[in-house]
Amino acid sequence: MTDWLNAAGEVGRELEGYARRIDVEAVVVAGDVWARGILVRRLPASLRGQVTTVEGAGESEPGRALLEQRLESLFSGRMAAHDRALLDAFFAERARDGASAEGLSATVSALQRGAVKALFLNNHPESPLRLWIGSEPGQLALTEEELRSYGTGDVHEERADAALTRALVGTRAELVVVPEQQARLREGVGALLRYADPSSRA
Repeated sequence: MTDWLNAAGEVGRELEGYARRIDVEAVVVAGDVWARGILVRRLPASLRGQVTTVEGAGESEPGRALLEQRLESLFSGRMAAHDRALLDAFFAERARDGASAEGLSATVSALQRGAVKALFLNNHPESPLRLWIGSEPGQLALTEEELRSYGTGDVHEERADAALTRALVGTRAELVVVPEQQARLREGVGALLRYADPSSRA
């Protein structure tokens, strides 16, 4: 037991070093209940609040496949802290009619102006929504006529989510895929803007 207590302390210190280097958001601990409890208690305080334990994934069970299933279930629908902070900022701006856009028309308008700081998409591969795009990433519009009116020659129709993602190239804007259980966006799309602009809301 003494050997494991010492080893657990050493493992904890190593984990803390890794966590600092990669900015870890969760530490998953599985295996024997007794050993797991010792390890968690020996972790540095900075990591204890980030620990999630996975029950019933010990040595007597199928192992990796079962653990992967449980991890997928555990993290399904969760967002990284940075993405969550951007989404919270979007909600705050939307609540006060500030620097936000929601829905396809408003988001496209914001992208055309280069005003998007972060683009939020619900994952809807089956969505029928389409946009018209040109040869350059920033060339997009709701209709072929609108895009051609900007002097764009080579145009074609594309899935809206693909066109929106492509439009971010070179803008330094971030892309955040938002699970619907976190937020259901109008037409599956929204944006946190770099500045407030009444024309961004449709």
